[in-house]
Amino acid sequence: MASRFYKGETAVILTAIYDAMTGQPADPDSVVVSVYDSKNGPEIENQDMVKDSTGNYHYDVDTSVFNNLGTCFAIIKATSGERCAIEKTYFTVDDIIE
Repeated sequence: MASRFYKGETAVILTAIYDAMTGQPADPDSVVVSVYDSKNGPEIENQDMVKDSTGNYHYDVDTSVFNNLGTCFAIIKATSGERCAIEKTYFTVDDIIE
């Protein structure tokens, strides 16, 4: 189920990365995120995620800049050498109810 945020709130994108061979948390060479609004327009492109602990990363998204509300998505890319893993996650941004 996708997380729901109101425009102006901070959406937090989370990911956990594991070594495919050992199943243990692992840190790749890079972890970047791109965020797209409900019309597939890019809001954030290829930004480094923040490392919280081994294999755990987050990125804070300021939804106040989003022009198109509704279901948005983030694409997370983790790379090590020539290996790459991609994850797609969804969240919803609604208008503020006054």
